[in-house]
Amino acid sequence: MNELHDVVMEMLNEAAVPDGVSILSSSRSSMFRFSRNRMTVANSLDEVSLTVFVRHSQGSSSVTVADMREEAVRKAVSGLILGLPQDDGQEQRLPIGPFSYDLRHRDPVNLEGDELVDLVQRSVASARKAGAEQVAGTLQVANQRLSLRSTRGVEAETLVPELELSIRAFLDPQRSGHGLSVSDTLAGLDAEGAGTEAGSLAAACRKVVDCAPGPYEALLHPMVAADLSSQLGSMASAFYLDVGMSFLADRLGEEVCSPLFTLADDPTGTGALGCRPFDDEGTPTRSKTIVRDGVWESVLHNHATASKAGTASTGNAGLVSPQPFNLMVSPGASDRRSMLESMDRGIVVSNIWYLRYQNYRSGDFSAIPRDAMFLVEDGEVVGSLRDLRISDNILGILSGLRSLSEERRWVRWWEVDTPTLSPYMLCDRVNFTRSTM
Repeated sequence: MNELHDVVMEMLNEAAVPDGVSILSSSRSSMFRFSRNRMTVANSLDEVSLTVFVRHSQGSSSVTVADMREEAVRKAVSGLILGLPQDDGQEQRLPIGPFSYDLRHRDPVNLEGDELVDLVQRSVASARKAGAEQVAGTLQVANQRLSLRSTRGVEAETLVPELELSIRAFLDPQRSGHGLSVSDTLAGLDAEGAGTEAGSLAAACRKVVDCAPGPYEALLHPMVAADLSSQLGSMASAFYLDVGMSFLADRLGEEVCSPLFTLADDPTGTGALGCRPFDDEGTPTRSKTIVRDGVWESVLHNHATASKAGTASTGNAGLVSPQPFNLMVSPGASDRRSMLESMDRGIVVSNIWYLRYQNYRSGDFSAIPRDAMFLVEDGEVVGSLRDLRISDNILGILSGLRSLSEERRWVRWWEVDTPTLSPYMLCDRVNFTRSTM
C-alpha cells in the first residue's frame, strides 16, 4: 500500500503544498477477554488508515482515510487541499530530509496460537493462588507498521509490536487489586507476576477500616507514580506551554520537583512500547532529559514550535502537538518494604483513575483511587480504605518525595497513554478528601 504515498505526494506537489506529511498505519491485533476466571472472548482485527497532515500559515490541517482505494484517497486529499488557506510559501514548517534512522530489528508478535491463551490462564491461576475469588481482564496483542513520507524528502518505516496484559482480581465488587504487564516481546510479558500482584492486593483488602480525610504520608505504587510522571512529561510540550495550559509555564531552568526526581523521554531503544525511530514529521527521535534532579531543563518540540522558539526539534512531533513517546523515571535506592516501614501514619495507593484538573495552569487536580488502598500505622498495614479521593497538586506531590524504589515497572493502560517506567514513590504529604463516588 506504500504506492498510496506516491499518490498523496503527487497531489500535494501539483498543488504547490510545501509542507505535507503522509502517514500510513496498518495494524493486526488480537484481544483476549476473560471474566469470572474464564476466557470469554477472543477476536482479531485488521485496521488500516492513511493520515495526510499539512502545516500552513494559519496552523495545520489534516484528513484521515480508512478506505484504501485510490479514488477514496484522492477524494479526501482533494478536499483537504481545497480547504487550505492561501499561503506565501516562504516559511519552512517541516524538516528537510532525508534522514538516517537507527532501525533496530524488532520481531512481530505472534497473534495466534496456544501460548497467548496459556498466558491468560497462568495469570488467572496466579491471581487465584494469591487469594482472589474472581478474576477478569484483557490481553491485547498488536503489530503496527508505520510508514511516513513528506514533501520535504522524508521517507521512514518501522514496526511497533505491543503486548498489554491488564488483570483485576476481586474478593467482591468493592475489594479488588489490579496487576499489569506490558512489553514489546512475548518473553518480556510477566503474566504470572501481574496475576500474583492483582490477587495479593485484593486478598489484603479483607479488613476494611476508616480514616478521616486530610494530608497523609503516601506510598504510591508504580501505576500511580507513572500517571503523575506522565502528566509532567506531557506538560513539557511546547504546545501546552504556548496555549497557557501547562503548570510548568515560565519555570524552565527552575527546580519544580524534589531533587530525587529525574524524568527522561527515550524512544530510541527497544524493550518498551513507546520506542520508535522517528516522530510524526519524520525527524529522528532521541533521548532527552525533561527534569534532571528536580530541575526542568527540556521543552518538547516539533519543527514548527522549535522554529518559533529559535531552537531545534527534539523529535517529539505528534500530528497536532509535541508529545513524549517513552518516559522513564530514574530509580531510587530504597525498596518497597523499607519505604512502608518508614511510614508513621499514611496511606498506600495502588492505582488511580479519572485524573482531572481543576486548574491546568496551577496543576491542581483530583483522582479517584481504584482498587486496593491501605491505611498504614507505625510501618504496618492495618486495613483497607474506601471512599477517599486524592485532591492535590502535581508538582506539590512530586516536590514532597521522600524516597524512590530501586525497583521500576513499565506502565501503560487506559489511564496512562504514554508508556512510563516508574518506581514506587514515598511522599511526605498527599491530600485526601472524601469521595462521593
